[in-house]
Amino acid sequence: MAAPGVAVPGTVIPSGVLVTPGGPQGIGGIQGPSGPNYVSADAGNIATIGTDNLILVPQSQITSVRLRSFNAVGNPNFEVAQRNTGTALANPASGAFIEDRWVQQKSGTLAYNAQVLVGAETVKVPGTNFYITANLLRITVTTTQASLAAGDYMQLVQNIEGPMLRELLGDVHSLQFLVRSSVAGFKFGFSLTDPSNSKSFTNVGTISAANTWQLLPFANIPVFASGGSWSFAPGAAGYVLRICLGCGTTYTSSANGSWLNGFFIGANGQSNLFATASATFDIAFVQHEPGPNCTTLIDKPFIENLQSCKRYYQKSSTYGVVTPNTGDIYGIGTIMAANNAGVRCFLRFEQEMAKSPTISCWDHNNTGNNVYVDGVGSAVVSGGGGSIGHSTKGFTSLTLTAAVASVLPVSAQWTADTGW
Repeated sequence: MAAPGVAVPGTVIPSGVLVTPGGPQGIGGIQGPSGPNYVSADAGNIATIGTDNLILVPQSQITSVRLRSFNAVGNPNFEVAQRNTGTALANPASGAFIEDRWVQQKSGTLAYNAQVLVGAETVKVPGTNFYITANLLRITVTTTQASLAAGDYMQLVQNIEGPMLRELLGDVHSLQFLVRSSVAGFKFGFSLTDPSNSKSFTNVGTISAANTWQLLPFANIPVFASGGSWSFAPGAAGYVLRICLGCGTTYTSSANGSWLNGFFIGANGQSNLFATASATFDIAFVQHEPGPNCTTLIDKPFIENLQSCKRYYQKSSTYGVVTPNTGDIYGIGTIMAANNAGVRCFLRFEQEMAKSPTISCWDHNNTGNNVYVDGVGSAVVSGGGGSIGHSTKGFTSLTLTAAVASVLPVSAQWTADTGW
């Protein structure tokens, strides 16, 4: 029989029957240990919980990383200065290199000084305290030409080797220029062209404030035009980057921001730096990267930069010395045999060059197309420096205009220049 006031399961307690309250709740059991409650210390953890309560790990991000780690431009911060070691070039002839990888070209009565200022100013990435370079390239107007003839122009040029185009060619890409000018509101033009000058892309950058560094981004540039003479090949120009400071009508594009058929240096609507006496244009960094976004500037450490530049230009003298320099002379080979004009060369370049270079040579007195033979003195190279046997790896042989009586060492100053 059930205890008073306790219903038997399956029965109903009649109305009016007194129900006795239940007894007190028993003592609870011992609290178990807490479960894990850790937060990942990896701030970059990419695993997430999906709406189906399953863990999602996105696919590899390698491609995205690559988009933010490549700059096609050689010597982008102007820190390598092998060629002229920071010497100012007064009204240089068109086609003369200012420093490694950067050549200037012009047409017209305008004149200027061109110089890479070595160590004159450390330039920060705007908005940060990071020094992206200790050098800058400066153009200073010395002779004005307010009205440019149709075919007149002034440009800074870099030929970019084929393999550096691979990361850019298949998709949109982006450019950035870290620049400054003494002229407020100065508008410079820039262009990308194929090596045969049949396809051109132009745009214009505005430096709004005088004497102030500005980082000007040009994101999401359209895919390189089909039909151009673009190349991935080592030893061939892949494309050409041009920065224009003044341009007549012949080489000014009709529209900016799209690929055009034909050869154009200047951008539509750009300014003429040479209309202003003593005006300056400074540039400290250039970046050309794949993808639709202008990302943080990618530093180019000096040693890596120098070795890259030696693929295009090398010299016998030490880094900070311009060749030729009196007495700065190095062994290149030996006379093959007594009473012989042939020289067997053993010199190898530090870095294999992009293509067969042009060789120039001088003796210890800076006399061109001469070498120095121990115990004999200066000797003339038959055919001049251009006839010295060489490959992309180094010297192979040379011939003197007169035989030498003994087997003797031969020395010279020299440069090897691909023209890039």
